[in-house]
Amino acid sequence: MPHCSFFGIPDDHAVLLKWLFDEGTCHVYESDSDPGRPLGRFLSSSQVITEFDRTYDTGEKLKKVHLNLYVLGASPPFVPRRVSLNPKACDRCDISL
Repeated sequence: MPHCSFFGIPDDHAVLLKWLFDEGTCHVYESDSDPGRPLGRFLSSSQVITEFDRTYDTGEKLKKVHLNLYVLGASPPFVPRRVSLNPKACDRCDISL
């Protein structure tokens, strides 16, 4: 699976994301979801940009957003799969899962 990291200031992110969504050749998903939530799909660049306004439980703002792109027609349809985490090994795991 190809991997690409993009580093830039918020204005750089906005331009790249606008192009990506305007191109319309892929679906954009978050790489992982918060415990107990389904995997999210982004439908616009503004949805991705607002992710930077989210905070961790500590109150600290997110510094990065990890995305996965599914290129339409490049492979079988993407189907998210749930991975159960071990609460004893992960301090972010919800024990009630």
